[in-house]
Formats: sequence, structure tokens, C-alpha cells
Amino acid sequence: MRTWIVTVGEPLPFDEAGGRLHRTGMVAETLRNRGHEVVWWASTLDHGRKIHRFEQPTTVTLPNGVTIRMLHGARYTKNVSLARIWNHRQIAAQFYREAARMPKPDVILASFPTVELAERSATFGREAGVPVAVDVRDLWPDIFIQYIPKIFRPFAPLALSPFVWRARRAFTLCTSIIGITDSYLDFGTRYAGRARGPQDAIFALGSSRLTEPPGDLTEIATTLSGMGVDPHKTICWFAGTFGMTYDLTTVIDCARLIEGSHPDVQFVFSGQGHKFDEWFSRARGLRNVIFTGWLNAGGLHYMSTIAKVGLAAYGQGAPQSLPNKIFEYLGAGLPILSSLDGECKELLSSHGCGSTYAAADPVSLLEQLKPYLEDEAHRSRCSANATRLFMDQFQATGIYGRMADHLEKIALQPAAEAVPEAGEDGVAVKGFKGRLTAVQSTHGDVPDGFRTFCWRPRLLSPFPPVPIWGLGAEKMISWPHLLYYYLHALLHGMRSAYRIAAATDQSGAVAAFVVASGRDFRFPFMGPNDTQLGPVWTAPEHRGQGLAAALCRLVLQDLPANPESHVWWFSWPNNQSAESAAQKLGLNSIGAVERKRVLGLRKPHSYRLAT
Repeated sequence: MRTWIVTVGEPLPFDEAGGRLHRTGMVAETLRNRGHEVVWWASTLDHGRKIHRFEQPTTVTLPNGVTIRMLHGARYTKNVSLARIWNHRQIAAQFYREAARMPKPDVILASFPTVELAERSATFGREAGVPVAVDVRDLWPDIFIQYIPKIFRPFAPLALSPFVWRARRAFTLCTSIIGITDSYLDFGTRYAGRARGPQDAIFALGSSRLTEPPGDLTEIATTLSGMGVDPHKTICWFAGTFGMTYDLTTVIDCARLIEGSHPDVQFVFSGQGHKFDEWFSRARGLRNVIFTGWLNAGGLHYMSTIAKVGLAAYGQGAPQSLPNKIFEYLGAGLPILSSLDGECKELLSSHGCGSTYAAADPVSLLEQLKPYLEDEAHRSRCSANATRLFMDQFQATGIYGRMADHLEKIALQPAAEAVPEAGEDGVAVKGFKGRLTAVQSTHGDVPDGFRTFCWRPRLLSPFPPVPIWGLGAEKMISWPHLLYYYLHALLHGMRSAYRIAAATDQSGAVAAFVVASGRDFRFPFMGPNDTQLGPVWTAPEHRGQGLAAALCRLVLQDLPANPESHVWWFSWPNNQSAESAAQKLGLNSIGAVERKRVLGLRKPHSYRLAT
């Protein structure tokens, strides 16, 4: 089987820090050991060190037979920068050109991100008839919004719409979606606009244990000792990139709090990144904080044997769910202190192998850390639990063996058939219709535990106060549609039916929303006072509670109760949840509604009743 693995950003086996294989390296090695031909598409730019490995596209064949084709793009020095966006577009364009000149593979595994490269991989696979699996490893472009200054966030939909479009294409065109966790798989299927299918799967970020000490162990120990690392002290260790989503400020402040009371404790940070200077400056004068810089596989192995606690230190709002760092610490038998909620918190708590502190709170970190510093029996139990959990669930050999099985399976399947675009002629949706007064008279409360609001535009307020305009993985509203609705309302003197009702859960996240808008040229069969419902969206974890139907009633309640007005709802034919919600409102099916061209143009299209 000829396999392509498309991943940039991981260390390569011949890098300074590449001796310890990551996900792609281990999948490639597993497939190669099974006798498959493996081509790993990568970049000449070392993402971690921000330097070029080579100054031009280069191909290297490893001793195990894996071929690495490195594409060349502009250098960037910051993870969040226009230069990085340009690099990603260059690499994606090169891949698409070069792929057409290569012998066609049997299957493609494309990592997501980057958005551009995943989209080009899926597009090439669809055109060439090659099955493509997209492996969701980070939540782009959702996480971008946290890097946009608040004053500019109203314009975020415009800025991020190209990324949203590419992400939707990547997940729509691929054959299989792979998630590193349950929530990551949901992310991909929401972008694809479909439920999970038999080709989709979850494979955690497995890790491998280095049981054999490196040959230069004495030299490594001497070097780290010269930096101040003391193996006789209780070492709390962080290993990773000093990037945007990490937070060592809280750990450094905790070290300052504990310096006098626990002189036998050291905080050791192994890594490098653009926040190095900031954190190094903050730790100046602290005798219990050590920076080692990048460590190779031998250095990481040595630190994993002398550390007592692993630190998964992330900032507030960090998007990671179960990052690779967790599994590496588990593989080293280290109890973990993490600032991540959700799946990570549940994993550590349910298996007794770590604790969770409040992000950006050094006092909370200190409270959670003390039991591991002061109770050797507790720390030993957590260490044993970490090792047991790793051996049972997260060994790389088992995970990536199953992942190789999955790729072999989908390689035997034909690529998915093309999905028609929204503007394609002849594509029909299902229509529902009912009297506005009848819908307003129905009952149905919003379930407990949700906060709701109903918003309508004002002259200087074109966008609603919650981010429902296409930044999330869900097929939300695109910013052009929001602007279109606003202009439509403006032309009608703000008297049109444009409303948005939304519900947020206890964490403040958007759980559901409903848009109501008036008639426009696309729906010539609607009456002048009729209202269209849609988009209507509910988060997967909140579906089945009647939330969408309740918000539909809420968004329609303050419209004039004209007995001649109707409510319309259009959905894809197989969307049973939408059909159920429409029926709860008392809307009746009117059959198919077809698209047609306007003045011979494919876009903008209009609709006509087919029955």
C-alpha cells in the first residue's frame, strides 16, 4: 500500500529534538514496519526552532525506508503572524502541484492543522479518487479568536472567513475524520455538517516509553547539573514549547510562594519559544526555577526519570483537550498537575493520576501541589496509577497499530462522492410552513440550566453579542449573511423580522441559537410579512432537549401577530432533528424546494417550490 502522510510542524527524526518520535513519526514507522510504502510530506522549516533545515525543497529517505519530502516556504519567527499564514499557503500550494506529478497513493492521512494543507489534501484526494483521512489535532480556526484584540473582534468573521471555508472543505471532502479525543471528532463532523459515520474514528495521542537509558547518560546528567538541575530535589517538570496557549507565569509565581517553605523543591522548564524572554525575566532571582532550553531524546529521558511531578501548564481558555504532553508524562509514570478542564480533568480524576488547578491562579496551583510534595505515599500511588493507565490505554504501539489498521481499511474504500455545493442547480431542500399565530400560541419552555436572550439589530449594532457568525466548528452563520440580514433590516427601517435568539449553558458557551429573517428576493413564494427560521443550530451535547424549538418560539414572540403571516423553515432532506423541531412548532411539510438561477447566474440563486 502506498501511503502519504501530510504533516508539518512535528520534529523530524533527524532534527536536534527529533529523536523522540511524535504522532506522525510513529504512524509512519508502524506502516513501514508492515511493509507499506510511506511518503511523509513535511516542511523545510523546523517549527519548534523557527529555522530552515534546508534552503530549498529537499527529499530525505530514512534508514527504515520512510521518504520525507520537505516543501519550502518562507520563514516565520512567531506562531501568530502573517508570515506564518503566508508559509502555510506556500506549502499547501506546493503540495497540490507536486502531488499531481507523483504516483497516486492508495490512501492519504492529512493532519489538521494546517487548515490550508488539510484542505488541499482533501481536494486532491477527491479529484484523484484517493481516500483521505483528516486527523484533527488542534481546533483551528476556532482558537484564533482569542488572539484577536477585543476591539477588533466584531470584524473577526471577515478576517477568519477564508479559514472557515477551507476547514469546511477539508472535512466535507475527506473520506474519514479522525479525532484525538471525542470532542475533537465532534469538531470535525460539525465542520463537515454531518453525523459520525462508520469511517470516522478516535485515536488518542499515544506515546512510547524509553526503557533503555541513553548511552551518554553520564554526560547528560553532568550537563543538566551544570545548569542547576539537582536530581536529589523534588522536581516539578514542564517540557514543551513556550507558546501562546501555555502559562508558566502561574508556575513561576507559585515557585516564588514556595521558595522559602520548601527549599527541596525545584521547578524545571525544558523548552524554547517566543515567550522564553518573558518567563525567564519573571523568574530572575528565584533559586528554585531552572530553564534548560531544548532537550534531545536523551535529555528528555533523563529528566523523566528524576522528575517527580509533570506540569501541564496552560493558560485560561486554552483549547487543548488531551494534549500529547499528558501521555508523555503518563508514560514516564509522573503524577500530573494540569490547568485543563473537561476531558483532561476527568481523566486525571477518574484514574487517580493527577490533579487540576485553576488556570492563572498560583495559589490554586500551590494547594494542589502540596500533597505531592508532602506525602510520599500519595505521590507514589499517583505515579503507579499513571503508569498503569498508560500501559492499559495509551501505549503508542497499540494506538498506532489500530490507526494503521484503520488506514488499511479505508484504503480499500472508494473516495467519497462529491458533495454538491450550496449553489448548485437542482439541489433541493425540504420545506416546512405554518401560521405565525399558531406557532406563537404553542408552548414549550427553555430547559433548566440555560440563559436566553433575543436580539435584534440597531443602527450601530449589526452583529449579535455572542460569537455565532461562523467562527466555531459548527455550520454557523457566515459574516456576509449577517451583514446581508442587517442591510435588509436597515432598508426596511429596522422593522423587518430579523431576530436572533440564543441560549448559553452554565459555562457561558453558546448552546443553541435561532435566526428569524424576513422575506427577500430568494423566496419569491413567501408573503411580504412572512418569516423564515434558519439557520437553527444546537450543540451536539444539548440536542434532544427541545432547546431549538423553544428558541424558535422565543424569537417569534414579539413579531406582529398577523393572522395572514406564515413561518417557513428549510432543511436538508435527511436532517431528522430539524424535521422533529419543525413538527414540534406545528409546521407542516410542503415537500421539496429547489434552487434556480437568477438572470442566468449561478449565484445569487433563488428558490422555487417544487410541489
